[in-house]
Amino acid sequence: MATQLSSRLFHKIKQGGTRWFYSYNRCIVSDKQSLSKHLKREVHDIEQVSSQCPSPWMLQAGVCLIRLPLIEEDLSEFQKRYISLKEQMEYENSILNEWELEKIKQTQLMNDIESGKRDASEMDFKVSKQDYEDDYNQAFKEFTESTTELDLNDADFKNINRRPKDYLVLISKQKLGNDTVWMLPTEEWQEEENLRQSAERALTSHCGTLVDASFVSNAPSGFYKYKFPKNARTDAYVGAKLFIYNAFVPRVSETQSTATFNLDIDLNKMLDYAWVAKDEMRSFLKPKYSKAIDEIIF
Repeated sequence: MATQLSSRLFHKIKQGGTRWFYSYNRCIVSDKQSLSKHLKREVHDIEQVSSQCPSPWMLQAGVCLIRLPLIEEDLSEFQKRYISLKEQMEYENSILNEWELEKIKQTQLMNDIESGKRDASEMDFKVSKQDYEDDYNQAFKEFTESTTELDLNDADFKNINRRPKDYLVLISKQKLGNDTVWMLPTEEWQEEENLRQSAERALTSHCGTLVDASFVSNAPSGFYKYKFPKNARTDAYVGAKLFIYNAFVPRVSETQSTATFNLDIDLNKMLDYAWVAKDEMRSFLKPKYSKAIDEIIF
């Protein structure tokens, strides 16, 4: 109401005039001085009511720690055809590079020498570009690719390398009142910190200071509002507004299909933990909570 009143009054001011009237809750404002006094009194009343009636929702920050897929899925036939088409179009629209231009020049020179049009003394190279390419192609044919299959136990939810083709999210089992619930590592926001700092503190307080994670942004990626169990509610709070921040577990290297996570559990904060994929979340989390995570990852 206060915002509506102020905007309408300032609209009157912009219209000009030395004397105008506005009636609100039986209060008559007849000049700019009265308007200023009325607005100050109105703001004071609102602040007084707000201090007496704080929000019943606790502000929280949580971290959605993501382990990216470790290996790529096999391409479908459509994807293979599309890649082949794009490569062909790129080849047809490209121009010759220096290697190709030199190879054409050398080939023409050798043909002219064989036909007697030019002398062999004009040959300014010992090994031609074409000879190099023939050696490379032969070595490629003799190359045998070797791969090692990882023997992973996908039933072990504590293994960060399980289900290497899927996105995994770290969830923790926490005590909420007399109940235990699965949720993201979460902490209450404190006045001396911003929300991202609260999310970082949530990760270190649950998983330890050895955790190596890269946060995406200073802004949250998602939001979730929920009520506490009845036995966990207080006179101050009935629930929480949770701001979710995305963070990623870094890969060991680009050539190694594994991830590492140095976990130092605080049993007072986290009773258990699990790395879960999208199709497994609803077995642990409530549907609305799971959906909030789906929207920012998958």
